[in-house]
Amino acid sequence: MHGQRHRRPVRTAIGVGPAAYDTPPAPKPKWQDALKPLSDQEKRSIDQQFAERVRSVQAVDDMIGHLRGELKAKGIADNTYIVFSSDKGFHMGEHRLRPGKQTAWPRSCTVSRWTTGARPLVRQPSPRANAPGCTRH
Repeated sequence: MHGQRHRRPVRTAIGVGPAAYDTPPAPKPKWQDALKPLSDQEKRSIDQQFAERVRSVQAVDDMIGHLRGELKAKGIADNTYIVFSSDKGFHMGEHRLRPGKQTAWPRSCTVSRWTTGARPLVRQPSPRANAPGCTRH
């Protein structure tokens, strides 16, 4: 959970974000015909949720900075790696999908891993990115 220091204003305006926001894909799968455009209330809710996610990431960033400082102070930073992983599978209005994890869009199927420490930051895509069930639309 983020602290009060992460209560600073977050410019979200997710509506000006990714081109896929509240826009059906082309070509559109048949099951998406029933999805209506996001309502103003849904957009406000998504925007608020996005702001909370940004604040959470800010808190994690602060924690990592503190951890790296401690590792350096103890003289073990050059022998330590910090590994992060995320499923990245939470929709927030992309392709008119309501918040949640209800479909297997490519952006939702990839599992990235980040490593930092004794060497520069490295991003490695997961070999599961092309796993069965992760279809491209």
